[in-house]
Amino acid sequence: MRRFRNVDPLWAYVGLSLGGSLFFTSAFTTNLLYYVQTVGLDPLQMVLMGTILEGTILIFEVPTGILADMHGRKASLAIGYGLTAAAFVLQALVPSVWAVALAQAVWGVGYTFTSGAHEAWIADEVGLERAGEAFSRGGQVGQVASLVGIALAGIVGAVDLALPILICGLGFALMGILVVLLLPEHGFQPIRVADWSGWRAMGETLTRSVQLARRQRTVMWLLLSGIAMGLYSEGYDRLWMAHMLTGIGLPIQPSLPAAVWFAGIRIVSALLGIVTMEFARRRLLSGDDRGLSLLLGANAIGIAVGILMMALSCSFWLAAAAAICVDPLRGAASLLRTIWLNRQIDDSGVRATVFSAVGQADSLGQVVGGPAVGWLAKVVSVPLGMSVSALLLLPVVPIYACAASAAKPPTRLNDT
Repeated sequence: MRRFRNVDPLWAYVGLSLGGSLFFTSAFTTNLLYYVQTVGLDPLQMVLMGTILEGTILIFEVPTGILADMHGRKASLAIGYGLTAAAFVLQALVPSVWAVALAQAVWGVGYTFTSGAHEAWIADEVGLERAGEAFSRGGQVGQVASLVGIALAGIVGAVDLALPILICGLGFALMGILVVLLLPEHGFQPIRVADWSGWRAMGETLTRSVQLARRQRTVMWLLLSGIAMGLYSEGYDRLWMAHMLTGIGLPIQPSLPAAVWFAGIRIVSALLGIVTMEFARRRLLSGDDRGLSLLLGANAIGIAVGILMMALSCSFWLAAAAAICVDPLRGAASLLRTIWLNRQIDDSGVRATVFSAVGQADSLGQVVGGPAVGWLAKVVSVPLGMSVSALLLLPVVPIYACAASAAKPPTRLNDT
């Protein structure tokens, strides 16, 4: 067992990134097909599954974060991987509405245990400077692993749509075991209950976060942008594949399984995403606040146009082209918003809280917007639901403009 303690944390982080990307993409490539063709979910049920997931995350994000701070990132990761494994195995083996709904709730809790734990663990183990190297390597390996996961899903999903989901569940079970056996944890400093007045500490952090939002108005506007992004995203995420499958229909020639068609779309989109992310990264090196707001505004309009094209198109190829373009634009928007927000935080003591708040805002938007869009898709049509999703995104354009006009150079209060 002693040799297990000698695992290099940097390479362990890269391994976690590889496994997470590989197994998640293998499931996500075909999971919506599985819900439609095997489980038989209607549009409203599809969206409500996402609402259960996001609602669970909204409730458990903070409590599980506190547990990770008290008992360690390693334990948090092991629990999170175990719950994630159980969720995916359950829905793969039991193709029913209740099983999928329960799996979303279990996965939501599991996600909150792992959310931020990877980054916190590697920063504790190797320090902030080497953590940046780990993030970079992990991201690169994750992109390659995602392509492999998509291809794997296309191959095994053509045999049975449940197989990629089952592989994901078993993969995360293996990762949980490996975390317990191999993951070192030497840099973690637990919060001692005797020295930690939980409610007082959380109250102080909240107060400092509010003060930051008042001092840097851009933070408040970016928080609102998170709600706007959540309002549109749940309907699109849950409906686009069902629309292409049952509304537009797959091409007659060549005659290929649905899993292969959608794996192909995902692979081309992922390759385009690598190029788009590199463009966004270079733009960030020289971008001021006004430039970022213009770029994000154009990005949002591009996403909305792509979703509308997909919703209103009768051509599989046109809808596929729109789908291929939408995901890379969304990835670039996430990167741009994250870096812009990070620039505005002048109190490092509340950095994690602010980022968590933006994530919570996105979840709140999904919980509010998703059911409404799903209801429209069920009682009227899926194209209408997707069109409304696209229109719900457009208010983010003036929000970005307001964020840029409110921006000012941050005064660093605490960078330690």
